[in-house]
Amino acid sequence: MYETLHDCEARIAAMYPIHAMGDIDSPPDWLEEFLDGCGPKDLAAIVAACPELLSVAEPNDFDRTSDMASAFAEQWTLHSRSGYIVRAEICVRRYMGKTSSFYSGWGIVQLYWIYVESADEAVARVTEIANQQHQTSEAKAGEA
Repeated sequence: MYETLHDCEARIAAMYPIHAMGDIDSPPDWLEEFLDGCGPKDLAAIVAACPELLSVAEPNDFDRTSDMASAFAEQWTLHSRSGYIVRAEICVRRYMGKTSSFYSGWGIVQLYWIYVESADEAVARVTEIANQQHQTSEAKAGEA
């Protein structure tokens, strides 16, 4: 389908290096932003890619997001995890009936949080996710 972020109306809004977090007792602000904004589906995929997080991945086990952020930082550091947490934004397309015509814009986006091992993977992964999102939207419009 689409091969570029531009063509599939997607962007990498942020890319955070896990291996450059520094002090685990004072993790960077982005880690809390990630934990606050990450939905269960995205979190499950990240835990599957980073199994060392399994023991600390239940938000209800923590009183504060900052405590969970410290636990994530500790696990990643103890296991020498490298890679990136990526925040991707993909325009939500509204398809018009059974046609391939749609309207969209950056005012309505779907957020995704993903893990990639290398920066080079990020564009391909976000493009893949965007293509899946658009195919699903188009198929649902065709059913209506």
